Amino acid sequence: MSIKIINDYVKISSKHRPGTKRTGFRGVTIHETGNRAKGANAKAHRNYYHNLANSNSGGYIGYHYFVDDKEAYLMHPLDEIAWTNGDGSGDGNMKTISVEICVNSDGDFAKARTNAAYVAAFVLHKYGIKKVIAVTGADARGNKAKANLFQHRSWMNKNCPETIRNKGYWNSFVKAVQTELDKLTGAKNTNTNNNQGASNTFTPYKVKITYKDGMNVRAGAGVDCALVKGVTAKYGITYTIVAEKVVAGQIWGKLKSGVGWICLTGFTKKI
Repeated sequence: MSIKIINDYVKISSKHRPGTKRTGFRGVTIHETGNRAKGANAKAHRNYYHNLANSNSGGYIGYHYFVDDKEAYLMHPLDEIAWTNGDGSGDGNMKTISVEICVNSDGDFAKARTNAAYVAAFVLHKYGIKKVIAVTGADARGNKAKANLFQHRSWMNKNCPETIRNKGYWNSFVKAVQTELDKLTGAKNTNTNNNQGASNTFTPYKVKITYKDGMNVRAGAGVDCALVKGVTAKYGITYTIVAEKVVAGQIWGKLKSGVGWICLTGFTKKI
């Protein structure tokens, strides 16, 4: 599965997005927002965080991803820290990517967990990790030295992600992350030298565009490739994919028409 991930960076501000580069990468830390109010979804938290950053008010706090049952927002570039784990200049803040799962009462928390598992896998895949090593134990610190998937509890004395911990969902969540990571790692890419080439063994399939604004079509796989001028993959239309390539953790598909490539991750549905 995949969901729409919207890059919507907040402005640089000393209290919220200092722009400090991470000192390394240890993995992903899972949080919950703790806000159960109706409407407290990913977009609402996105709005809240933009307001904080714009005013540079409140305490020192930051976020990478907000995820709900429909979409995800990335608020900082992944190579920057976020003041989110409560461990100061420790590895939680300085070396992990935070994923905040929305717990709004009018949302589907099971679906939000599934979406968060995909986002966590997406990040791990981006950094070349193929096997999830999760913290264990009631205090979420067991195996911490080797882990790449953490709980907020791993870095400070806080019961977070609260619902996942209290209801015993952690082990199933870890398995879901590994399942999504396996899918990303196993994406077809037999032509590594030319991202416009198709594999002879690839089985074409169809996708429907689920992004309402339509999709840009690019000359090759990846956002660094040039846009194909005057061509858009339109919302609700079905297209045939004849090749795949993984670029920066996202799966790209080559259109049967040969006109170019589109990003499949988060913007399409396989049919």
